Amino acid sequence: MEKENKNFMEKNKKQVIAIALALVLLIGGSYAWLSVTLKGTKKVRIEAGTLSLVLNEGNAINVSDSVPMSDVDGLATDAYTFSLQNNGNVTSEYTIYLDDASIDSADERFDDSALKYSLKKNAEASTTALLSTLQDSNGKRVLETGTIEAGVTNTYSLNLWIKDEATNDDVQTTTDGNTIGKVFAGKLRIEASQVKE
Repeated sequence: MEKENKNFMEKNKKQVIAIALALVLLIGGSYAWLSVTLKGTKKVRIEAGTLSLVLNEGNAINVSDSVPMSDVDGLATDAYTFSLQNNGNVTSEYTIYLDDASIDSADERFDDSALKYSLKKNAEASTTALLSTLQDSNGKRVLETGTIEAGVTNTYSLNLWIKDEATNDDVQTTTDGNTIGKVFAGKLRIEASQVKE
């Protein structure tokens, strides 16, 4: 009888360990499924479980062949427009990054301190500042961090321009005796995860 009890306990112990291991794998796998990154290319859609985000992009994000201008003139330039939709049924936390896009090897990139930006979300007032103020502690440009509920669409308008106080060194460079203007090219990246209940 004692031997039967030991065998019974041994079998139960193995079953409990197997169930615990399955739960750990299920929870870890669910978290991996519900964490996503969207990288800017025209109309990106990612679905993971019940979390579904769509990034709809507009025209290119770039500054080239431009001159320094006031904030009033900068805000009047053609805006880069995009939207973020949560088509799933769970709330999502997200961060929108503005990463560098590739430029021609002959070009030189603007320093962020020479450029200004304005970001407008939905009908809210826009934020205007130097592009360099967007950098986080890791040197990444963070346009916005927030939470988007299921069924919600946020629309954005982004303007970039050369600051009015820019010097010749800020806007141009000399290579091989030729003076060429600097350029900026960017792309969006969105990292999102399901809000933990």
